[in-house]
Amino acid sequence: MSKGYYCTAAEAHTKLKERQGCGAKESVVEFWHKRSLSLPVLPAVERPAVLARQVATGRFEDILFRELALSAGLTPTWWQYTEDRFTSVSPYKRSLIHPVCARKTQKGLHLQTKKLGQPHKWEKKTLKEIRSEEGRSLVEWHHKRRENVMGPGIIADVTAYSYPLFLSLFVAHAVLFEDYHGGESGDELNGFTKKRFEPAWQEVADELGMQPLVVQLPWWPELAFYPETPDWRQYGVVE
Repeated sequence: MSKGYYCTAAEAHTKLKERQGCGAKESVVEFWHKRSLSLPVLPAVERPAVLARQVATGRFEDILFRELALSAGLTPTWWQYTEDRFTSVSPYKRSLIHPVCARKTQKGLHLQTKKLGQPHKWEKKTLKEIRSEEGRSLVEWHHKRRENVMGPGIIADVTAYSYPLFLSLFVAHAVLFEDYHGGESGDELNGFTKKRFEPAWQEVADELGMQPLVVQLPWWPELAFYPETPDWRQYGVVE
């Protein structure tokens, strides 16, 4: 059932190019105007691919996303929401403060958890407020890690939109790389998928007559690790 919500990266590139040439963007703008909102300012890229996370960083997942996007002729961009509040209940958000970093050794991957801060201290604070004990910004640490591993990239700060509005941006403006039917959160994501993603996807498809372009991003546990060096191929996590 989940397959109907996704397309391949190559298909997404073709459809995005077609839609951008037939006035589909204007339909999306009208979709926003009906809700008395203006379309947000998006990166000035012709055919962007998007990985949307609370903080843009440099995990193996980010590398995989970049490689898949580039291979399909799309430009990888990272959308982040640093106004989101930290909660230690979320494994993903805890991992931002305690990232698991990987180093390649003769025996395989050596893993080390870096403790950038004390999770309990930052409960309900916004992610952009979090600082290490030395006063270093959590967001800046992740941006620096991303740049060290992959070089310069396009990062955009986004606001919290309703999910139909968010998904409408992937009708004719960009391609979203995500997995709502598995992925990193696994079973924990099921409620969100059934109650928010699937109804929002259908609402956008029905009103605009075009389905949001979502590429199902593969997931395996090692994608959550942070490579210590830019030579990511030597780790054997992403081919």
